[in-house]
Amino acid sequence: MINIGLVTNANTSGSGLNIRPGIRYFVTVIGRNRAGLVSGSCSSPFLIDNSPPRAGSIDIKSSSGDKKDYFKSDENMHVRWSGFEDAESGIENYEISVIHNNMETLLNYTRKSTEVELDIPIDTSLLPPGKAYRIVVKSTNYAGLESSVTSTPFTIDYTPPVYTGNKDELPKRYFHSDPHSLEVFWEAFEDEESPVEFYEIGIGRQEFGDDIHKFTKTGLCKHFRFSGLDILDNQPYYVTVNAYNVAGLMTSLSLEEITFDQSPPTGNNESVKDGLLHEDMDYMSLESSFSATLENIEDAESGINKIEYCVGSTPSNCFIKTFTSIHRNKSFICMDCKIDAGMTAFAKFHVTNGAGLSAIFVSDGVTVDSNPPEIQSIYDGSKTEYPDVEKTYSNWMPTITWYGVRDIQSDLRNCQWRIEKKDGNTTLNLYTKMLHKANITYNVRHIEIAADRIELTTDSSYFNVIQCWNYAGLTSHQYSNGWTVVEQWPIPSYVIDGQGPHDMEYDVNGETLEASWGVFRADSKDPVIKYEWAVGTFEEIDNILEFTEARLATKVALSLSESDVTLKPGVEYFITVRATTLSGWVSNKTSNGFIVDKTSPTPGIVKLSHHILNQESNDVDYTISWEGFVDLETGIDSYSYCLGYIND
Repeated sequence: MINIGLVTNANTSGSGLNIRPGIRYFVTVIGRNRAGLVSGSCSSPFLIDNSPPRAGSIDIKSSSGDKKDYFKSDENMHVRWSGFEDAESGIENYEISVIHNNMETLLNYTRKSTEVELDIPIDTSLLPPGKAYRIVVKSTNYAGLESSVTSTPFTIDYTPPVYTGNKDELPKRYFHSDPHSLEVFWEAFEDEESPVEFYEIGIGRQEFGDDIHKFTKTGLCKHFRFSGLDILDNQPYYVTVNAYNVAGLMTSLSLEEITFDQSPPTGNNESVKDGLLHEDMDYMSLESSFSATLENIEDAESGINKIEYCVGSTPSNCFIKTFTSIHRNKSFICMDCKIDAGMTAFAKFHVTNGAGLSAIFVSDGVTVDSNPPEIQSIYDGSKTEYPDVEKTYSNWMPTITWYGVRDIQSDLRNCQWRIEKKDGNTTLNLYTKMLHKANITYNVRHIEIAADRIELTTDSSYFNVIQCWNYAGLTSHQYSNGWTVVEQWPIPSYVIDGQGPHDMEYDVNGETLEASWGVFRADSKDPVIKYEWAVGTFEEIDNILEFTEARLATKVALSLSESDVTLKPGVEYFITVRATTLSGWVSNKTSNGFIVDKTSPTPGIVKLSHHILNQESNDVDYTISWEGFVDLETGIDSYSYCLGYIND
């Protein structure tokens, strides 16, 4: 006991006192009166505590009590702590904080140690998502000493997993042939906040459904094989994959839209046409490229997905061209297929539908023909020998004569008759007529006359053309030697009365009949083969001398004394020359005529009078006049006079 007199407070240090931590101590104060009587009173206990509380542990759990490190942004979390102790003074309260980056305090809570539940809910909507947070629990004992513990980090995740593949390509739509099994693959999902925890996959009749195969977890495996399926109808089915992250967020993705097709494409070998036309080709030329067309091939369920072709020497092989894809095209041209003359080639199509089922279709073959049609000679006009029609008038109806055509190997497809006009380097087709098979028979004479009038002009050449095609596509044509249009033929030259070089207007001899002319113009195809000449009057060109052949001479003479021809004086005669060509064309040219006059004019009477003008200079003015001069044959052409004298 320490006597402190009448002072009502005291201060003492612990030095020298043996006070141990954790033991309750009491202070007793005794009061003594002057009579020596005493009374005492004890303080409430106290103890010495120089150590902070012992830190415990923190559990972060979901509302269901599961420990979690990742939470959805709309999910409440619970923080529970335990194991905090203080043996000396005990724990007075707890301070719970939510921190970010170990420094920024976002939420703060306080709890008394006397509360029954050491648990506090955290409203995650108050925390910005996408970040990592920690819980700090600080305990304070009654001595004011503190200790704290920090939880493992947790994350608030507000976004579901993201598919790393190309979503624009989904769902993959295709057809499948096996209704009992199916294998599916997909790309990984990613999540920046919380990792992907597992996938699950299912099949349904509707998108995102699983009525055919319930959703099945695959862990983190990105492929799955379905087995034991029993799909019979041809409606579409949908494969869906769900990706879950550890925060419980899920992304649902429709991976595939599948229609099950158990039948291959339908059709028959008649669906294959050799060539690119709608009708099947049986022949082709050696220069042509092999081609074929596929028709009436169908697949009602999955459609045609791929077509391949090959070319073989028989329906069963592909020796000429191996299988080559033409995608979904239904025809092809094989530029590098080498097929010899006389050989038959077959087109084979390998058709695959969308489910992978395929069928083979083969053509009936096409044979290579290397020879074009054989056309017999053709003639202009109705003659069947040369010379045929070489020259015509403009109103001629074009006519062709020929002896048909044949094609021994692939037979004739068709023939046509054309009339072509050539003017310099320009060729025009004026007329075309398809010929019936009855009109093309080989070694039979055929005559065709144009059904329509054709305008024919001079200075151009015209040709009859027969062109024919066989079933291999080979063509040949035969041209006539052609004809031209003339106003007359041959083209006349001049005709001179007499031997020339000047034209004789009057014949004063009357003993010889003579004529000369220029060469009539023709050509090498239809030359002049003879001339004829005749003498006539104005009324008739050969009433004096009938046409007489002069061969190819251009000068002739006829002695009147040795012939029966008589030329009358005063009559105008005309010489006509006629030229004939090889083809029989004839043209005439007549001279301008001459008159026979073998007698001089009959003399008339001449009268003379004079008048002396100057006797000294002997100037005399004479006046001369005449009359009665007559010429009955040719008439008086002119007069002339002279003045003279007679010597005694």
